[in-house]
Amino acid sequence: MYVLLTLVLYMLALCSVPSVSAQADDESEDKTETGKEEEMSVIDMNVEFPKSVFVDDFRKGADPFFPNSVRRLPASEKAADTEKPKPPPSTALKLRGIFMVEGEPARALINDKIVTIGFEGNVRTEEGELHIKCSDIRESSIVLEVEGESIPVELSIYE
Repeated sequence: MYVLLTLVLYMLALCSVPSVSAQADDESEDKTETGKEEEMSVIDMNVEFPKSVFVDDFRKGADPFFPNSVRRLPASEKAADTEKPKPPPSTALKLRGIFMVEGEPARALINDKIVTIGFEGNVRTEEGELHIKCSDIRESSIVLEVEGESIPVELSIYE
């Protein structure tokens, strides 16, 4: 719409300005009659277009591209939303396998460590070292006492 209006105004300006040869003839006549040069009025083509205004008010809706984003929330609300309870340390432990051979103590592979009943030591996890104590090894699960947890944890091979 604005482009069309600009083009129409431009065409009107071109039509209203006389050609150069006609202008030269008019100037010579103006000089002889009045002795002074008269200035021609030119249409000002500086059109001001309205600018878009973006109001970023988090109370008036969600970001349409990232509806779960918290970047538009005030700093106090961001901190409250981003604080999540830390999962228990035992979630970092994975039982990879159980080895039972007749006549030998049962063994289990937890993350990268082979443990037997009564083992007490550290196991590497993504969060760092975790201290454990193996209480029991069964056919498809293992019972551990994990540092930072009050009750024994049972890890199943099928999890």
